[in-house]
Amino acid sequence: MEIKIGKEMVVKPLSKLKKKHRDRRGIITKIIPDQKYGVRALMKFTDTNRIGKVDVVDLDDLQ
Repeated sequence: MEIKIGKEMVVKPLSKLKKKHRDRRGIITKIIPDQKYGVRALMKFTDTNRIGKVDVVDLDDLQ
């Protein structure tokens, strides 16, 4: 899986405990290195046009 700025992806965390932003689609706007959380991405969600932070490992390609 390749993560690029401007690519549309969906949030699908592997952990069942992560419920925030689950199954939401959005466009990657920025990739942020973070000391506490690792690599994160800023994502503009297509349903609300709001921006949120998601873990890069939780992203999946659209199907």
